Amino acid sequence: MHHEKAAQPTIYLIRHGEKPPLVDGKEPDGLSAQGLIRANDLPNVFGKQSNYDIGYIMAEEPKSKSHLRPFETVKPLAKALGLEINDSVKRDHYEKAAKDAFAFEGPGNVLICWEHHALSGIASAIGVQGYAASTGWTGSVEYPDSRFDLIWVVPPPYNEITEVRSEKVPGLDDSVKVNANGDALPPQASSLGMDCSSLALALELHRQDLDCWERSRKGKQRAGEHTDPELALEAYRHEIDEISAYVSDRSLALSIARAVDTDAHLIAEVQAAEKEAAKDHQFAIRLSANPAAQAESASTTGNHDADVPEKLGDDLITILESLNIEEPLMVNGSIVEDNLAQAESSSWAASRQPPQKKECIICTDKFSPLFLSRAPCSHEYCRECLVGLVTTALQDESLFPPRCCNQPIPVESGRWLSPQLVGQFKAKKLELETPNRIYCSKPSCSTFVPPGLIVNDIGTCPKCHQKTCIHCKGPQHAGVCPQDTASQQILELANENGWQQCRACSRIVELQHGCFHMTCICRAEFCYLCGERWKTCRCPHWDPDRLLTRANEIVDRAGDVDWINHRERQMRVARERANLVENHECRHERWRGRPGGECVNSFIGSHIANEFLSRGYNVRGTARNISTCAWMKVLFDHRHGSDKFTLFTIADLTSPEAFNQAVKGVSAVVHVASPLGHDTSVQKMIPDAIESAMNALRASNLETSVKRFVFTSSSTAAASPQPEVTGIVVTKDSWNHEALSKLQESATPDWYTAYAASKVAAERAIWDFYHDDPTRRPDLVVNTVLPSTTFGKSLDHTHQGHPSTSGFIQSLWNGTNIDWLKTIPPQYFVDVQDNAMIHVGCTLLATVQGERIFAWVEPWNFDAILGILRQQNPQRAFVQNFQSGHSSEDVNQPKSRSIQLLEALGKSRGFMLDTGRKFFPVKAILHLLAILQQYNYNVFHWHIYDAESFPILWPAYQGLTDTSVEYSNTDTYYTFKDIQNVVKYGQSLGINVYPETDVPGHADIFGVWRKDLVVGDADLDNPDAQLDIRTNKPKTYKFIKDLVTTTDKYFNSSLHHFGGDEVAYFWNTKDDNKLFSDFLNGLPALSPNKSAILWDDPLTDSEKNVNISKDWIIQTWHNGVTSKVLKKGHRVIVSEANTFYIGNADPEKIAAFKFPNDPKVLGFEVVWFTSQDDDPYDFEQDFVLDPIKAASKLRRKKSKSTA
Repeated sequence: MHHEKAAQPTIYLIRHGEKPPLVDGKEPDGLSAQGLIRANDLPNVFGKQSNYDIGYIMAEEPKSKSHLRPFETVKPLAKALGLEINDSVKRDHYEKAAKDAFAFEGPGNVLICWEHHALSGIASAIGVQGYAASTGWTGSVEYPDSRFDLIWVVPPPYNEITEVRSEKVPGLDDSVKVNANGDALPPQASSLGMDCSSLALALELHRQDLDCWERSRKGKQRAGEHTDPELALEAYRHEIDEISAYVSDRSLALSIARAVDTDAHLIAEVQAAEKEAAKDHQFAIRLSANPAAQAESASTTGNHDADVPEKLGDDLITILESLNIEEPLMVNGSIVEDNLAQAESSSWAASRQPPQKKECIICTDKFSPLFLSRAPCSHEYCRECLVGLVTTALQDESLFPPRCCNQPIPVESGRWLSPQLVGQFKAKKLELETPNRIYCSKPSCSTFVPPGLIVNDIGTCPKCHQKTCIHCKGPQHAGVCPQDTASQQILELANENGWQQCRACSRIVELQHGCFHMTCICRAEFCYLCGERWKTCRCPHWDPDRLLTRANEIVDRAGDVDWINHRERQMRVARERANLVENHECRHERWRGRPGGECVNSFIGSHIANEFLSRGYNVRGTARNISTCAWMKVLFDHRHGSDKFTLFTIADLTSPEAFNQAVKGVSAVVHVASPLGHDTSVQKMIPDAIESAMNALRASNLETSVKRFVFTSSSTAAASPQPEVTGIVVTKDSWNHEALSKLQESATPDWYTAYAASKVAAERAIWDFYHDDPTRRPDLVVNTVLPSTTFGKSLDHTHQGHPSTSGFIQSLWNGTNIDWLKTIPPQYFVDVQDNAMIHVGCTLLATVQGERIFAWVEPWNFDAILGILRQQNPQRAFVQNFQSGHSSEDVNQPKSRSIQLLEALGKSRGFMLDTGRKFFPVKAILHLLAILQQYNYNVFHWHIYDAESFPILWPAYQGLTDTSVEYSNTDTYYTFKDIQNVVKYGQSLGINVYPETDVPGHADIFGVWRKDLVVGDADLDNPDAQLDIRTNKPKTYKFIKDLVTTTDKYFNSSLHHFGGDEVAYFWNTKDDNKLFSDFLNGLPALSPNKSAILWDDPLTDSEKNVNISKDWIIQTWHNGVTSKVLKKGHRVIVSEANTFYIGNADPEKIAAFKFPNDPKVLGFEVVWFTSQDDDPYDFEQDFVLDPIKAASKLRRKKSKSTA
């Protein structure tokens, strides 16, 4: 039967339903009540009874709860129409959205629901260039912020919006006005509140009420004094005057703009005529003096008067346009729109280009410059982000006042901020600028009492009117305030014990160990001996007795202290005493390694060295004083063999040619050290950081044996932690410019700011050299690693203790340094072993070149750590929770890359189970996982379906599941909950459960369900069919995309196996080989940010000549092909059938197997392709268990290369 192709569809674009108002400055998730009403009414708007004929619905990918709104908006409509929603496209992937819309072949039209800021991008990608003149809409295509009802109609050829309709939802859109064509009027043609005239009248009535009150007041107070009500009403009058002036100015501006809009050409003609008359007058004067003078010709006049425009100039038009824009006015938190002005004429608007859009610095959305507020540093903010910034600053004292580039942002009422918000800001400003603040003595209130409400040493709470004594801070009492005896006793005790009192906040501070440099939690720094501000006295930095006591405590913690002799103990004490002087626990030292050049014996450096040694490499470590690293030589010689690890002294990292001898003969340099000491001045900090890094890089560049240089930067080089500040997206291009600005603006910056700035400066210097320096060797590859907070075990607790940030856990365990810990913001963390592995990956992996790799895994805070400690130690008492916030930066992009590196390097010990040929109940699979964990396996490859069955409940394609149950040997299936149970149980055992969607072969079960999806005969007993991937089969590609997307939702893994094996070329195209290559290369895009795996067939089948990316991981199952695949540059998982397939495998074969000596070998998988005779519950049988045991003992042969 012949079918005609459906006509090109009309595309309708709508915004999601209304969202809830902000709560405590944050945007709640989901739709508001009005939004739900709109969503539930869309079936009445676009349903079957309408003329819209919707056949395909698209909604933005719901990657977070806030992004669910488009999906929730169209969900009732999709259900009513029986359609599936395409929610696979991310918010800003405009071209992909347009491509999916155009791929729809009907019948029916396309409805796209998205966030309104992105709708203009999708419209542009579709081909829209503007509005049709008949709509009455002009200017750039932007969905108004204040509207939720508009429908953009874009019919073929998709070059303009031909109609702007309203959904006209009852109760929501009743006041919407339309023009003669039925189009919704532009924002300036409808009013959502009072116009300027009405508002001016209302303000005048308020002013008259104030005048009446002032005439009636008694005036009994002394001259010059004002009562609280008078002050409040005076502020009220000032606010009314400000708004009145704004409304008056706005009315005048709109009037001028309308006049210019209407009479622009006339004004230009009059202007030209006046200039011509002036010239005639000048000519008459010249003529009276010189009768021979000639009048200028028209052409000459034109040459002299080239500056006379035919119409108003562009600059002036832009200014006047800003007056004619209908920007809402904020009054008491509500939006009041003018309707005094009409839209400019379309012909006048078309005569010039719209103003270029600019980007909001926070949300990065683009707006007309007229809708952006500019900060003093020239960065610009949209209203929503500016309000959010001010609101956040009100809630977090550390962010107050709101700043951009370290410059305060002016906070004034008017166009951008409501008077309420400005009032809250001024109240907070008064509070924070008040010394010795007084708060309401009522515990349930605790409101700040302004100085103006304190009379005769008694403050009155502005909220509950409680009276508070400003001396004892308690409730008002009769007579003189009694002495606070408890406080006096504490001060006497402090004097007796030599404790010091902070001069800034009066807190009592006790020094147990460390230097005399004290940093109070109020951020004041002072000397513990004299109490004076730090660096203003001549007191010594150390107490020798305290040093000795602390050194003894550290030595006594060692497990062998009872067995060592007196001489050894004294040596350890002396070493620890020197160690304390060099690396004491003063606040500004906690964020670094030891000053002067310690590297290989640092927390991270020692783990990096150990990781290289465990892979068979020789390591040369550097340190300022190698005597402090003697323990490492003993440890590494014992673990990895003698002479694998050597030490080299570098006394000063900043000395020219400091590294030249150290790098001789090595193949790679990993530079971990930072030369950070006590001096945080700009003159010292930045040059030292740059010089130490560049000295190491220059030495590596000169030594031709060095092929790789890896620099340890810091997460702070990209961004400082900003808890609860949303919208921050960290990418490979992120830099912490704020830290550099702070360092340059402060003569004595805090140590953490100096540290962050030094990392920014040093890393930027390295990249400048790498990209721009003509002396760089072309074969020298540079990578940088940006670790976040690093936790984990030290290599040798006796000699390292709990170094660096791992000491946080010890402090929580002991309940010490808690006040200091409270100053550390929540941020991301990485395990020290993963950190070391990422450094190794940047050194060894050929695919990592010229990259910034971010070691950021998950967010943490101290409350979460305390929760873990309490759970594991229920009998122990810990400090109370003190930090519940979390770092909210979006780090998905850099995180996915670091995970890829870890997967590429990790020793994969895997097991593959095929449940498509024989169904294994969930209980049996969980039992298998327990066995795998017992033998140290870390990967479970679930070949969940095969040609014979599709045992998965897939609601969107229920027919496929039903076909599998009816026609295959498997009469049941796995539900989403079943799969999640397996995945979560595997995670709890440290086993990564990942799926295989086997395409395009093994497709017989798909062909039994739908013959149009496959080529070949679909036969479950004799499988032969494969998916029809010819380019004119969009339904096949949509099915594959849905299959991959759904599988990724079911499995929470960073791996995805695409099969690709046992494929025959019978698509009968001109070039089946190219078709297959293109198909394979397109698969990874369906599963972004995941490592993609294939069986070896495409590369090893002699009948194929497939060209695929080296990013593919190849799983080998043909015998003897592993080396061949490695030579092609791919990473490999070894599963050669004679050795690793259940049924062929035996312990002797496995033990005799030799892994190729290549770091691209990721590990192995024992493979079980099941049959109907297999028993799902008997994993203890020898032919299964013996290969599992034998493979668990496999180890890769070590290399003797130098790193």
